[in-house]
Amino acid sequence: MLAIGVAISEVEVEFGRRVEAVLEAQPENLFARSVRASLYARAGSGDEARAQYEQVARAHRRDGRRRFAGLAYRSASDQTTEELQSRVRLLEEAIALRPDDQIALRELVHALPMLGRASAAVRAARRLASLTEHPERAIEARVIAAQLLENEIDDQAGAKREWERVLKIAPESREAL
Repeated sequence: MLAIGVAISEVEVEFGRRVEAVLEAQPENLFARSVRASLYARAGSGDEARAQYEQVARAHRRDGRRRFAGLAYRSASDQTTEELQSRVRLLEEAIALRPDDQIALRELVHALPMLGRASAAVRAARRLASLTEHPERAIEARVIAAQLLENEIDDQAGAKREWERVLKIAPESREAL
């Protein structure tokens, strides 16, 4: 098993060299820069990976490639685990460019309340519930929205509407009953 680990490591090192050679010849090659960021992430260099992904995102945004920019911002957010405010900023950038990014929305739903932004979390949860094709994910998003409305925002009427939406999806839902 150790030999496999060594072989993979050697392959990654060689791959990294080749990526750097491409970037030396073509510094604006966004695919190579994304691969470099991914290699940094795999190596545990989250700060370097985040910086690379953010550069890629800005370049894609500048060139009008919104969906690619959104993916790069979300990838940057994956490397930002300690700084919640920075992570949320990157996720919001991703959503601004890719409004249907369910992964980024789900992460925002969980992160925003920790920053005291319950109303924004409710909006993200509602958006997520409207996008997903998976009933269990829609239920989860609606339950979170209802709980935030009930407990953080003190909007009982809004919470009731969310609970009713949960019951439409899952009439047997214990949380909504």
